[in-house]
Amino acid sequence: MSNQYLSFDVTKQSAPQQLITGRQGDSQLKFVTMLFWDGDKNVPYDLTGKQVAFEALKPDNTHIVDYEGITILDAPAGLVRYSFNEQVFSVVGTMQQAFFKITHTDGDNNVIADSTLEVTINILENRVEFGINSKDYLSEYDDLIAQVKKKFDDYAATVQESIEKAAELHDQINQYVNLINENKVVTQDEFDEKLNDKLSSEFIATNKKVKGNGNDPFYMAVKSPFKNYYKNDIQTLASKLKSGNMNIGFITDNHYELGNYSPNAIQHYSHLLTLSRLSKSIDTVVFGGDNINGNVNKEILDNETSVLTNLAFDTSYKKTDVFLVLGNHDTGVGQMGDMLPSQTLTYDEIKNYYRTSESQYGEIRNGDSLYGYKDYSDKKIRLIFMNSFDNPEVLNADGTYKYNYLVTSGYRQEQLEWLGKQALSLPDNSWHVIVFTHAPVPGTFWDDSSLQYNSDSFSGILKAFVMGSSFSKTDTSNSDYPVNINVSYSQKGNLIGVVSGHIHADGMLFKDGINYIETTCSLCYSGDVSKGRVKETETEDAWDVFSIDTAQRHVDIFRFGAYGSDREYVY
Repeated sequence: MSNQYLSFDVTKQSAPQQLITGRQGDSQLKFVTMLFWDGDKNVPYDLTGKQVAFEALKPDNTHIVDYEGITILDAPAGLVRYSFNEQVFSVVGTMQQAFFKITHTDGDNNVIADSTLEVTINILENRVEFGINSKDYLSEYDDLIAQVKKKFDDYAATVQESIEKAAELHDQINQYVNLINENKVVTQDEFDEKLNDKLSSEFIATNKKVKGNGNDPFYMAVKSPFKNYYKNDIQTLASKLKSGNMNIGFITDNHYELGNYSPNAIQHYSHLLTLSRLSKSIDTVVFGGDNINGNVNKEILDNETSVLTNLAFDTSYKKTDVFLVLGNHDTGVGQMGDMLPSQTLTYDEIKNYYRTSESQYGEIRNGDSLYGYKDYSDKKIRLIFMNSFDNPEVLNADGTYKYNYLVTSGYRQEQLEWLGKQALSLPDNSWHVIVFTHAPVPGTFWDDSSLQYNSDSFSGILKAFVMGSSFSKTDTSNSDYPVNINVSYSQKGNLIGVVSGHIHADGMLFKDGINYIETTCSLCYSGDVSKGRVKETETEDAWDVFSIDTAQRHVDIFRFGAYGSDREYVY
């Protein structure tokens, strides 16, 4: 899927927009990223509280009115993305009329049209030839597109900082768009081949030099400024951390998604990464799963995952490790009814984004697995991160996944064997272990009826490690999740705790000699208001730092944000 950039002046002073050309039968052909501008005031057109729709009259006199394809990337900055519905390109010819309409609802619940912004769309039967030298033209065209893309990058990164600078960039964007318009051609093949840019380049300006340099520690590497109350929270939290302790930042269930579902979610990640740079005392950051929401199409799944992983790996402190745990939302399987590998992210695609084959922090994985461990020899702590959605990629006869990953949790034989015989085999008995996973064990913060294949083997291995005993189980009743485990430990192990998310609530439970810890979601959505979560306030974001003192066998859990509170326990 390709992307096109348009700049609209809502005061109707815009230059004519470039031609959008596709072929009949194309499905979800492309994205259009749009910048809305208030030409009278020479500032971005604020879309806060407004709705954008695409409307069109097709060549055969049928209509399109589409609200679902609209995603507002940044309301105050006037940045919007539209994914064309397949019906747009269903009939050959030129659209009789096509426009984007901006509306709002007044105090009397009347819908008021603020602006209509025209665009030209042409649907072709076959590939278009315009009688120009394609090679020479494409070379010049690519250069212009690259410059427009760069200006959109700069715009998204700076509009919140300086209206004056945004106005200057807006003028430059229009200049480049006008040059492209003069060529009067944008064919779909050229978009497919030349303009398949990631969403990250349109609304995030990742500065890799943040790692270890002297930049402002509150630089967030995302488009929005750092809120003062969160600056204070981060400084307060940083002052609590002891450099001699093992300090682990844990953010879970952020459900990052473009649109309004998870407000400011990408900024939530930046809060924790900023703490790593400011304090220089965070040994590890763990993204605990449901890192994205997954309720989008494949193209956006790819882009959102790319954005968050680049942000995680490229803007953390240079001495801070970053590990991502898989959650039930991260593949997109089961979302929107999507059950085909082509509609979702496969495990191999997730591994590529999570960089599991690189072992870039010196972690030990089982090949390129989505689980692993890292030793911190100076602290004598082994951090283990597990995959609680270790489901088989088995397909039905129709090509759909046999298991719905959204509701099916489990650990398979290979991972359990690795846990019991490798990850829990420590250099000596003075070492301590902490385990992170996404879904808790049923019977802790989940009720006993919750579906998690082989959860009893997972908890049984951990219990045997703590007690210095043995655990064995053989069960082949489900051929997709067979288990044959036999482990034995000659000495009692030091298990700091098992930390999870998934439930969207805090919790602490001591069971079978094990401390189970639950951290609430970073996500703040409309349903949380009754629980005290309000967007654009200090309660919006929530995550923890586990500060571990092995000498005292004491753990402080410091909470970021005003939702929830600090906790502590001994083990």
